[in-house]
Amino acid sequence: MTEACYFCFITISTIGFGDYVYGDEPVQMTGEESFLDQLRLNRKLMFTCMYIFFGMVLNSMCIDLMAREVIRQAYLVAHKCRCVKKKRKKKQMAA
Repeated sequence: MTEACYFCFITISTIGFGDYVYGDEPVQMTGEESFLDQLRLNRKLMFTCMYIFFGMVLNSMCIDLMAREVIRQAYLVAHKCRCVKKKRKKKQMAA
């Protein structure tokens, strides 16, 4: 269980040390069992790819939200310190 959590965290956070790689175990397949085993492996691979893709999308969305909040807070602090003037509206700029 700890290896699974480690794999999930390292993969989704895009650190990717390379010590755990999906499908790094060689599989010997022969006969009719090989077709069913190949289907199972393909399903696992597709699930893993979707998990990684959506996890990275969610991770990047969270980082973007945090970055926007930090910028907003920095602007508010700069405005209180009177380091930044208020933005003028377009109508005032045209006059």
